[in-house]
Amino acid sequence: MDNQIAERIAKALERIAESLESDRPIEYAIADDMQKLLDRSVLDLGLSARIRNRLDWNGIVTLRQLVQMPRIKIKRMHNLGETSLNDLDRTLSKLGLSFGMNLTSSPKSPSESAGG
Repeated sequence: MDNQIAERIAKALERIAESLESDRPIEYAIADDMQKLLDRSVLDLGLSARIRNRLDWNGIVTLRQLVQMPRIKIKRMHNLGETSLNDLDRTLSKLGLSFGMNLTSSPKSPSESAGG
């Protein structure tokens, strides 16, 4: 599973680099592979039962929901201590992700971005 995720991330990063080189808005650079990764269930991450239960209790079911949350908000979850938070950090880091990511789900077209 980790190899598949690493391959998807590598492909997504290649597409982001291509997008940057072609002057496309960065919002368009999040590739389909990355979108699929972000839509995966947190159950697929191999987390402990404590972490899974806390995330579920707080309505976090996808990786996308998890990475968009600020780290401090995760830290304040009841029964989720520093060890669990560090486990989450390591898991996200392996995927090239982190807490508090600003993900654009539906990027604006170039004309909308220019105000027209």
